[in-house]
Amino acid sequence: MWRDIKWSVLLVIVTSISCSLFSSEEPTPEIPGKLVYSAPDKNGRYQIYTSLTNGAKRKQLTSSGDEEAEFFNPAWNSDGTQIALTSTLNSSTEGPSLYLMNSDGSNLRPLKGRSNTDIVTTGNNPKWSPDDSKIAFDSCLNCELGGRNHELFVYDFETDIITQLTDTVSSDFYPEWKNNEELYFISDRDYYLIDSLRTNEDIYIVRIPKISESRITYTGKIGSLSLNRINNSILIRPESGDEDWYFLDISTSDSTFFEFPSNISRTFTSAVTWSKNGEWILFKVGGLRAGRLFTFYNTETKVTLQFNSEPFKDAGMDWYTE
Repeated sequence: MWRDIKWSVLLVIVTSISCSLFSSEEPTPEIPGKLVYSAPDKNGRYQIYTSLTNGAKRKQLTSSGDEEAEFFNPAWNSDGTQIALTSTLNSSTEGPSLYLMNSDGSNLRPLKGRSNTDIVTTGNNPKWSPDDSKIAFDSCLNCELGGRNHELFVYDFETDIITQLTDTVSSDFYPEWKNNEELYFISDRDYYLIDSLRTNEDIYIVRIPKISESRITYTGKIGSLSLNRINNSILIRPESGDEDWYFLDISTSDSTFFEFPSNISRTFTSAVTWSKNGEWILFKVGGLRAGRLFTFYNTETKVTLQFNSEPFKDAGMDWYTE
């Protein structure tokens, strides 16, 4: 009898641990939509997973197989049927390769720079345009030599052509579509020769197809940006996480204070993305080494809801809402 009790207790403990990261027992999430993210599998290799916003219906979409490949930085297209991502599959010294797949994990395929070729496109941080006709990404041109010259590129599905959008000696990265012909990005270009640590960065915009660029901010203290299309503004996290966050109005360039949730530490916190109705924002809280908590915050009701109850290591997350 004592043996049966011990095994029963052990079963309860194992079950509790396996469910501690994701609350899969909740039948209906309070927040609509679905998440896609990169997290380590049981062998420690990063794979792509999807789930509801409460962690339910978690599904692993990729598998390393014999290649021992890893998969990172997934991004939804506009209707949640396709995912762009990066992978060490067919990667080179220039960096990871860009791939596409269906939302159920089927039809994993490389994003090729030209039709009728086996050459896989190198890049990182893929982002779909609002109409899904293009994918923007950044790519390092000299990382194999120890450099940090990241440039922005865009792949056009209609023409199967990749166009380089920026060309500097500095780092231009993290594209964010304003609309189908304009992209925000972060760069240290104006501080390249005066900031040896390359920590000063600002926001810029590039316009296509006739490529032109403009500078948006002049503080040199940009940590990250997140676009809220509903109120036509950019939420900016300063380079120092302890400083006040603020909105930058796209039309007027006016800035307004962002009321940061009091129950979330601003240190090592950044915005992942907004819901399409502009009411909810998804934060990632914590560093990669210790793992992160993902928290939804409603800017109207001030309600916060957790995705995971315990921190986990991630390599990118995106949220799709209708």
